[in-house]
Amino acid sequence: MNRRAFSIAGVLVVVLALLALAMPLSVAGQENILRVGPGQEYATIQAAVDAARQGSRIYVYPGIYRERVLVTTNNLQIIAQGKGVVVLPPGAPAGFTVLADHVTIQGFDIGFGEGCSTSIWFNGSHNTFADNFIHQVADCLGVNALVCRDDDGGSDFNTIERNHVVHADLGIVVQATTATAVNKGNVIRDNKIDLVYTTPIAIANGTGFVVSGNTITSGTYCILVGTLLQNPIAQGHHTIVDNSLSGCGLNAISVYADSGTVVTHNRIAGNTVTQCAGS
Repeated sequence: MNRRAFSIAGVLVVVLALLALAMPLSVAGQENILRVGPGQEYATIQAAVDAARQGSRIYVYPGIYRERVLVTTNNLQIIAQGKGVVVLPPGAPAGFTVLADHVTIQGFDIGFGEGCSTSIWFNGSHNTFADNFIHQVADCLGVNALVCRDDDGGSDFNTIERNHVVHADLGIVVQATTATAVNKGNVIRDNKIDLVYTTPIAIANGTGFVVSGNTITSGTYCILVGTLLQNPIAQGHHTIVDNSLSGCGLNAISVYADSGTVVTHNRIAGNTVTQCAGS
């Protein structure tokens, strides 16, 4: 390399280094972290969510948070820091309402049922709801523990994993609620669901779901997959494997289609069924 080329290369290195120093911290590779709790920057989760920008992490420290949190910013991680991070929504709709994509809600103790609230209610894609203890604190007819009811479909590739759900009429529900829409590619795995009266896991108007490794101890239909409103869109290609199902009042796994609809090409294998009235 001649001296002129070497000099130009050196100048470019210096310029790039100066640009990196001038960039915002989150762009330069350092995370934007917001902290919630006693003695922290924010007293409520909602205040931190409102202040967050895409790519932020929100760390929530032990305490009782009596609030309903609305998330509309994409690409946020909201993570409980240790045990004893309790969210008790004072009423409907939910402890966390997520209307965004690429959001993580992890590690919380979430009560539900007060004012017919749910724990997590979401519409969106590529979200993760993991490691939460979801339990009923007040009875409400038909109350759901964790639910997606999407008016026009497109709540796709979400992951619901390693949650413990206790008491509800419906446990984990993912459905598109119109006759011309589906959700696709959602994963429901490794959850523990106890004392759910009607349906621990319900999927309606969907395709390509994975339901695996869940432990369910009660319910009328423990895993229910089907269609709503005679949706004409071809559905199915679900994988339902390696679940442990007991105490199901009618069927452990039920797959159905309304008249004029189809739910085909499903794989159901390796599930353990005990003390269930049907199969």
